[in-house]
Amino acid sequence: MTLADALETHERICGVTDDDPAVLMPEQLAGALARPYNGYFTELWQKAAALMESLAGSQIFLTANKRTAIALVNLLVTESGYELHPLDDEQITKAIEELSKAVGRGDMKLEALNKWYQLRLRRFAG
Repeated sequence: MTLADALETHERICGVTDDDPAVLMPEQLAGALARPYNGYFTELWQKAAALMESLAGSQIFLTANKRTAIALVNLLVTESGYELHPLDDEQITKAIEELSKAVGRGDMKLEALNKWYQLRLRRFAG
């Protein structure tokens, strides 16, 4: 995932709701995108968790931080040949929204995020 991917995704998300796509902390955005690839996170679920924590738990953008985090983690997951699957009767879109809100509030840390993604990531069957 590149900086251009992140900026394009964020601009597209902001365009839907006519939000300002300003990037408040470009260096932090670059760091957040690089974090999953620093060598510490070897499994995809760890990479997804690190990216979600770095993006949803920050104010990198003026608006749409959590929505952008969801979209960029989804991009990481799908480009890696995986998809998120719900647990039991869970509605996955709602679960991801609640996850990003919990991260944004600081209620969910990396260890819990790792477990959340580990339980839901599956190799794409199609």
